[in-house]
Amino acid sequence: MASIKKRGENSYQITVSCGYDSQNKKLVQTKTISLDPDLTLKQADKELQKQATLFELEVENGTYLDGSKITLAEITERWLKDYAEKQLAPKTLHRYKDRLKSRILPALGHHKLAKLQPTHLLQFYDNLGEDGIRRDVKYSVKPEFNELMKQKKLKLIDLSRMSGISTGTISRARSGSTITFKTAELLSKALEVKLETLFLIQVSGPLSGQSVKHHHRLISSILTCAVQWQCLISNPAERVKPPKIDKKEAAHFEEDMTEYMLSLLEDEPLKYKAMVYIAVYSGSRLGEVSGLEWSDVDFEKNHLQVCRASQYLPGKGIFTKDQKMKAARELLLCHL
Repeated sequence: MASIKKRGENSYQITVSCGYDSQNKKLVQTKTISLDPDLTLKQADKELQKQATLFELEVENGTYLDGSKITLAEITERWLKDYAEKQLAPKTLHRYKDRLKSRILPALGHHKLAKLQPTHLLQFYDNLGEDGIRRDVKYSVKPEFNELMKQKKLKLIDLSRMSGISTGTISRARSGSTITFKTAELLSKALEVKLETLFLIQVSGPLSGQSVKHHHRLISSILTCAVQWQCLISNPAERVKPPKIDKKEAAHFEEDMTEYMLSLLEDEPLKYKAMVYIAVYSGSRLGEVSGLEWSDVDFEKNHLQVCRASQYLPGKGIFTKDQKMKAARELLLCHL
């Protein structure tokens, strides 16, 4: 049976006996709780007995988590099993697992929950802002790239057609912006030159402020659950300000590029024309367009309902995800 000992004005220690070890040493589990100071004596006693009973059941069932002994890695495993895998969308869960495995747990997973401090999180966020932390390799063009285009008398639009890379991406690359390996590879093949002749590998830079903030939110979500499960008294992530984010204009097609793209569809199969027109004029994402079914089209009312998305995950393949109610929407076909 659990025993209760008063420690402070409104705090109490609950102790549950767990038998004896091989050395005949008594094993106990303890937990300290704080009660609302506005409770009457009768209410406080009732709440104490309730907490003591619940704690005893947790110890007996092996479900009690002690924040002074359990690590962030261990509570994360529990969070994934009891919350994330049941509540989160597949792609969100995949993204969270990737952040946990690649950066968060290697850096912070060994810390005991009760010992995890805001300073640990701040240091981690600072590390994410250092050069070399990114896992994606970027490439920049050498002077030979522009010289080759002049020799071949190629315009941006010509190289875009040959490589399948947008004119905007090519133009930014020529101006000094970095590109991915896939983009560099396609441009090299189009120009019939080895990749290393035209491109330089760049040292990976820091994570963006937005990416660091995503890591912060994930850590905070896990620690919030730890507080709710009474493994922690408070969430240290709530005492850390997330990094500032530099707002940037979203990538988009210019009007002339959009008109050119639509003009290229004139002789293409109807299904491709329909997909591109729906995407351009409705603002629907690729997954939403791919997830459309005939039942979503109402020809009598000229309505198109966007209510699901086709998604892909490694190891899972293509699957369909229903949209949240607030994300589902109806579009007028006459506007398309």
